[in-house]
Amino acid sequence: MSMRVLLDCDGVLADFIGGLCRDLTVRGYPRTEKDITSWELKHSLPAEEQRECLSIMAVPGFCHALAWYEGAREFLAALVHETELHVLTAPFEGSSTWMTERKAWLGAHVSRDRVHFIDGKWKHIVSGDVLVEDHPGNAAKWLDANPGGIAVLIDRPWNSPSAAEWSMHPRMYRVTSFTEALRIIRETVR
Repeated sequence: MSMRVLLDCDGVLADFIGGLCRDLTVRGYPRTEKDITSWELKHSLPAEEQRECLSIMAVPGFCHALAWYEGAREFLAALVHETELHVLTAPFEGSSTWMTERKAWLGAHVSRDRVHFIDGKWKHIVSGDVLVEDHPGNAAKWLDANPGGIAVLIDRPWNSPSAAEWSMHPRMYRVTSFTEALRIIRETVR
């Protein structure tokens, strides 16, 4: 039986924060990903910029135009080849095109029936062997609900120990590269 890997998309594969920062800067609010120090934008940005973010995310084409993190396509290809992979990604209710764009964005790499839209706070109800995530709280909650699994937390500025959502778990591995993530997945779940 193949190992089931559950993979977040934004902040793991898709440079969502980079896209937001790029468009905030264009709109007169210069930002970089280092300015985003917590997963919840309300902890990093003033209310006016938070509203701009919602407006940016609602623009048709925003989701589809997000850049891939360096090495993300190769990481994804390895997981598709070696595991039973499912992408768990949150829909954005403020956009009528988000879900279609996300499936198209992943389309050349992941079968459409393996892309599931679920809010992060509910990921724990999906069973698997591994969760690859950028939200430490969601990862910890998933680990509590999946006692045989591991979580791989991709290191980002918004999920450091100083982030509002910081949480750690004995079966959570924080990694700084896709190579390290793949090694842990291969070694830990056999």
